[in-house]
Amino acid sequence: MLRGKKQEKKTALSPVAATLCVSLFLFLSLGREGHLAGNDLISSQSFNIRPFFSASGLIQFWPPSLILVRAEALTSSFSYSAPVSAAAASLGQPRLFEPFSQDSAVEKFPVPKIPFAPPNYVCYRSSSRLKVDGALDERDWRRARWTEDFVDIEGENRPKPRFRTRVKMLWDDTYFYVGAELEEKDVWATLTERDSIIYQDNDFEVFIDPDGDTHEYYELEINALGTVWDLLLIRPYRDGGPAVHAWDIRGLKAAVKIDGTINRPGDKDKGWAVEIAFPWEVLKECLGSKKLKPDPGDQWRVNFSRVEYRLNVQVGKYEKAKDLVSGQPLAEDNWVWAPTGLINIHYPEMWGYVQFSDKIVGDGREDFRLSLEQDASWALRQVYYRQRDFYTRQGRYSDNLEELGLTRLKVEGYQWPPRIMVTWNLWEARLDSQDRKTSLFIRQDGRLTRQNLD
Repeated sequence: MLRGKKQEKKTALSPVAATLCVSLFLFLSLGREGHLAGNDLISSQSFNIRPFFSASGLIQFWPPSLILVRAEALTSSFSYSAPVSAAAASLGQPRLFEPFSQDSAVEKFPVPKIPFAPPNYVCYRSSSRLKVDGALDERDWRRARWTEDFVDIEGENRPKPRFRTRVKMLWDDTYFYVGAELEEKDVWATLTERDSIIYQDNDFEVFIDPDGDTHEYYELEINALGTVWDLLLIRPYRDGGPAVHAWDIRGLKAAVKIDGTINRPGDKDKGWAVEIAFPWEVLKECLGSKKLKPDPGDQWRVNFSRVEYRLNVQVGKYEKAKDLVSGQPLAEDNWVWAPTGLINIHYPEMWGYVQFSDKIVGDGREDFRLSLEQDASWALRQVYYRQRDFYTRQGRYSDNLEELGLTRLKVEGYQWPPRIMVTWNLWEARLDSQDRKTSLFIRQDGRLTRQNLD
């Protein structure tokens, strides 16, 4: 979903000398994963200059062809084609999971306007391979529970969606299954060519970030005709993207079933259902490890979205309702499982948590596991938001939490405040756990990573 993106203007960097100087600095001071040097250096025997261009803001000078080479490396399995808060009671003021707020007169970087409370879902195993036909009538599907009904992307304070949308999930050794039910009184779609801009129709969308770092994640959109558009996002658009459009997910299975008729005004439909099977062989590419699929207990960041236009009937055909003054189509509604607090789905830190269970669906129950790390990650995300805004106003990054307005935050189980290291055009914050077993890192491009210290 590409709607609602506000692209920041990229700061022009002068002369090649600046690029060379920064690259040399990065070579001397950064490890392969982009962590800042010093006592906290994370080194690697292999040196890869590409992450340094990304980390330093020089990515606009990195040849586009090499960006695509990086994308190809991530997608070797693709065939190319033309309420979470375990430490809530102990948090200081302001509360960690309250929305970020500033004086609206100076706020430049868009941030979520709702509390941090992602939904969660325990995904059970299917007893056997599922037939992907859109029916969702197999025994395992009947046993799986539905998610909460979708809400407006901006949150509960916006109008309730006009039609119900909900999702189920299952998995086996080969696929991650998604089943969706979309109420709809007028089922309509027009696009039939794969990799069309599907959200120009009413659609259903899936977003998957396997390792939860908010980078290198998947998007798939499908309309009621079963036409698919799949994308790989190297980074969120707010951090420069890009989206890789020219690939198809090898082994993807997707089907739609209409409860009523499609593109036939005059009758009343009940809706449509979507069934999708994502191969682990593809999803592992952005997992950040050598695992072929999730281990039981693993938690992935996932979200679902529905785009819905208001329709009128003209000369026996559906068309998008238009504004009476401008004559332009009315803006679409965006309904989601996990609201992001602004009209932009590409805030992966706000997506839901999906926990994979080794139990067969219907044979027992597993509770979702709350984690102090989830709150700590959100606390570091506040540093990212404040740094983005601080740089907009001051032209530099800060290593001072007082300047960033974050001195009163407290995070159970972690040694707050984080250590922040800053250069003229990049920064990194490190937050260690109290038991000194793990460290969390976040940097200027928004990537969040975890390192085991034991």
